[in-house]
Amino acid sequence: MPEYFTVIGIKPLLGRAFLSADTPRPGTRAAAVILGYDLWQRRFHGDRGIVGKTVRLSRFPPLTVVGVMPPGIRFLPSPTDAAEPNYDVNALVDYWSPAGLALESKERNWNVIGRLRDGVTLRRAQAELTAIAARQAQVDPDLKGITVKAHPLTAELNRDGDQLLLPLSGAVFLILFIACGNVAGLLLARGLQRRQDYVVRCALGAGRAQLFRQVLTESLLLAFCGAVFGAGAATGIVKLLKAFGRVAIPRLDAVMIGWPVLVFCFGSAVLSAAIAGLIPALRALLPCHLL
Repeated sequence: MPEYFTVIGIKPLLGRAFLSADTPRPGTRAAAVILGYDLWQRRFHGDRGIVGKTVRLSRFPPLTVVGVMPPGIRFLPSPTDAAEPNYDVNALVDYWSPAGLALESKERNWNVIGRLRDGVTLRRAQAELTAIAARQAQVDPDLKGITVKAHPLTAELNRDGDQLLLPLSGAVFLILFIACGNVAGLLLARGLQRRQDYVVRCALGAGRAQLFRQVLTESLLLAFCGAVFGAGAATGIVKLLKAFGRVAIPRLDAVMIGWPVLVFCFGSAVLSAAIAGLIPALRALLPCHLL
């Protein structure tokens, strides 16, 4: 379809995108092609004058190059094709060739991608699609009972990953809760051993607020060290996943430890320190109260 690149928001590096005139008529083959960046570099040595030239690709007849796309453009993974053992979800696109759609065809195995106009919500788009499907069912009885469901593209691509990550996230929070309980117990035991120290500090004039800050600061320092270790471990694990799981997980090479992850990591550390250190900090106030 000529609007494909407009929909996904990609502009050619050289030349132009497809036009309506490039779409072949039913029974004919396309005469235009747009090259992927890697194929352009590998096969045509980055020739900037390639636009307008005729090339031969695989089993196709001679094709006229109308454009070259920027680097890094990949396939949108198909849920059906992704189940194949040799399907590479990270494969770069070598070239694009326009395909004609026979409107009279009853073929229903099409993946349709659209782009919402600015200001249009997914709910509004769903309502319009439902109305269109209802009108089509009135015109063509074969379409009765067929419903249309709009999904965000990112949600569709990450559907399988979400099914794995949600239970994993629950397990991580459970481990975090257990770790907080264990650290709180250790800090409480340590505070009981330092009870005499707290009594001496109170006798020398240390106030409740000072003792509270001291114990809570120790908890924060411990949590900060844990957050630094966790961020480093996460970075190493991501590199390990990139090395071994790039074929199984879509767009894995784009995964990185960014600022949102670090903010969450250290925010969790502060919250964990508050939870784990609160009870020991309150226990440290008892000697001052008894005095």
